[in-house]
Amino acid sequence: MFQLQAPVHFHERSLADLHLRARFGMNIIAIRRGEKTIVSPSAQEILHDGDGLVVVGDYDRAQEALKNSE
Repeated sequence: MFQLQAPVHFHERSLADLHLRARFGMNIIAIRRGEKTIVSPSAQEILHDGDGLVVVGDYDRAQEALKNSE
């Protein structure tokens, strides 16, 4: 489990739209947004600038997702 900042190409997109689990094996178990923590976010949750993602998955594959702008 680890945390990372949502990269700009994740901003204003839903978790469902990003297909992070299917493409990179990333399970987002929480989103940290300011002082608020969204636990077990829905697939329709939209990511915003400054969101911290709490991730369960392979760290190296997550790094690939951060670089991949599609």
